[in-house]
Amino acid sequence: MWSNVANMVKRYPLATFILLAYLFSWWPLLIYMLGDFPVEIAAFGPFLAALTVLAMTNGRTAVMSLLKQMVRWRVGPQWYLIALGFPLLMTAIAVYLTIRLGAPAPSPDQLAAWPGVLPMFLIALLVPGLGGAWEEPG
Repeated sequence: MWSNVANMVKRYPLATFILLAYLFSWWPLLIYMLGDFPVEIAAFGPFLAALTVLAMTNGRTAVMSLLKQMVRWRVGPQWYLIALGFPLLMTAIAVYLTIRLGAPAPSPDQLAAWPGVLPMFLIALLVPGLGGAWEEPG
């Protein structure tokens, strides 16, 4: 049976990826509708689908190659600092201008939520979507 599934995946990798991406992304919706899960979608569904299809079509070495490529630094650290710092700077400028133009300042409760942004950002950064998953490992 598994050889039939593997052959189907090898024959239709893109269709398999799309199907798995939807399944892996939307399975929490069923539990969410029952009130037992905090979110209705799993953002890492496309990533898991890409890993699954890659493993079934090209094997473990291809998956390891992809994972290694994802953590390899391709530019200097200063560019990563700029890429990560620029959105924070723009947010700070937007908040400043919004307050200067008459909006109320953020409440202490709103400001208390900001430390949670960094862990969520890191999770989003480390659990990517499709980005580069269909490139040939090399």
